[in-house]
Amino acid sequence: MIKICEILLVQESLKLGVVANQKSGQQYKREENDKAKACGQQNSLHNWLNRIHMIFSQIDKTLMSFMI
Repeated sequence: MIKICEILLVQESLKLGVVANQKSGQQYKREENDKAKACGQQNSLHNWLNRIHMIFSQIDKTLMSFMI
């Protein structure tokens, strides 16, 4: 009887370990997705800043050409 209880306890603890591992895996995936989103937003912002810089550079060149 004691052996059966020990086996059942081991089975339950293994199930709990698998569930905990799955949850930590899901948490890791969530964190990685959050990092990827943040990186994508940062890249998007960088792209917009580059576009704005190019526009102002073009305006500056155009104005300089009128001054000469």
